[in-house]
Amino acid sequence: MSLLNLWPALPLGWKTGSCVGLLAMLLSACPPAQKAQNNPNDKPLSSASPSSEFPPGSDTPLLTYGKELLLNTPKHLGPAAEKPELRLASSNLSCVSCHLNGGKSLTAMGFAGIAQRYPRYRALENRTISLSERINSCFERSLNGKTLPQRESAALTAYLIWLSDTAPQPDKRADLQEPLLPSIQLLDRAANPQTGAKLYQYHCAACHGAKGQGLYKDPQAPQLGFTFPPVAGAQSYGQGSNLNRLSIAARYIQANMPLGRPVLSAEEAFDIAAFMNSLERPLLASPEQDYPDRKQKPFDVPYPPYADAFSAEQHQLGPFKSMLPPASSPEKVRPASP
Repeated sequence: MSLLNLWPALPLGWKTGSCVGLLAMLLSACPPAQKAQNNPNDKPLSSASPSSEFPPGSDTPLLTYGKELLLNTPKHLGPAAEKPELRLASSNLSCVSCHLNGGKSLTAMGFAGIAQRYPRYRALENRTISLSERINSCFERSLNGKTLPQRESAALTAYLIWLSDTAPQPDKRADLQEPLLPSIQLLDRAANPQTGAKLYQYHCAACHGAKGQGLYKDPQAPQLGFTFPPVAGAQSYGQGSNLNRLSIAARYIQANMPLGRPVLSAEEAFDIAAFMNSLERPLLASPEQDYPDRKQKPFDVPYPPYADAFSAEQHQLGPFKSMLPPASSPEKVRPASP
């Protein structure tokens, strides 16, 4: 943007205990001696098909199509999609590359409660946006795509509204903030991409590639998407993605990686995120148009212009504590919604 069954099946001959996955859009890594332990609340997900999971009276075909778009995005909307007119994304990432467990994860930007969060004001546009607008924004900025047609937008919106109430819910209503990620301990130093590069090679490269290129399910059929998504290059999440913000990427990594058994410290997560976000990825056409009210721009958006006197490097790498608004906790943070 696993948003499937945490990850699809490993390639023939692979063992989950030997994999080092990194980010689901993006990350997951299991050091050699570790064995991933699945969350008992995460049930395997299959490709969408008409079923009785939707209540009587629902628009089952629309919901089923929305689920299919979520689970198998590149098949229907990617650069090699079945219908040429729907080849709208320039990437073969899937929504579930980032939104783990079919969008039901409480630690990986899941969709619990999302219907109650929209319409809402968003600083990125400096106006109130609808849920369908938010979905389109993610598709355009994370999957480097074009605006979705009405049918596809309606299907995804309908399915996310259904997931909003049926997905596992957090214990506290206050935890339904966006993005749906745990908080993280902020560092007293800047994140270090050089240290992150070494950590990436140990924890992440076996699955996501030494250069962050990811691993296709079938290199001869890219429309099937990735077993382990790329974190760099033309197929990766774009400059405008949430994951290109250091604090959000670090929260995601610490909460979810290694996949099934997260063990990374806040410092390790920040350093890995700094390395990943230093790699090449698709760029926004007009990043200067984001956040019309510069004072509302989150502290870790990594590209200018800015309304404050902090350097571009500090916006990219931190340290962030001195940049937080007065009302924010100086130790832990859930960054402002992008």
